[in-house]
Amino acid sequence: MDIDGNVEAACIQNHGMLGVTGEVCSEKFNSSGGFEIGGLLNADRTQIVIYGPCSAKELGGEDIDIRVGSSSGLREFIGSFFSGWPLKTSFTTDIIEGDHIYLENTVAKVVRGHDVEIGRGCKIDVVEYKNTFQKDDDPTIKINESKKI
Repeated sequence: MDIDGNVEAACIQNHGMLGVTGEVCSEKFNSSGGFEIGGLLNADRTQIVIYGPCSAKELGGEDIDIRVGSSSGLREFIGSFFSGWPLKTSFTTDIIEGDHIYLENTVAKVVRGHDVEIGRGCKIDVVEYKNTFQKDDDPTIKINESKKI
């Protein structure tokens, strides 16, 4: 589904490919697939299971959980419906701001939160945290700087 403009809803469930040229605002944003949001993705509770390319200019909210979907063949199945669809499994953004943040396979310039946990496959320029910061021992994680604010 492609939407030209902004989207505002109480709950958004994406189980495929979603394209929004503007901003997305909701209480809950759940995605298991891929999406491209041209502006801010703002949701109190964000849960993303990556099965394809995912991106938003910025991401803000209270609870943010981004994980890679299992390699059960779903990525290939979804890709078979979208010829030329790249099967990259990452979330790309400039800024993530939230209270409780867990990330996997995320590429971001800045991640800012109260409690931040970085999992496998992340590439982040700066992590700023208020309370706690945890990082897996996975060698695929690249963080240029982390600092308590």
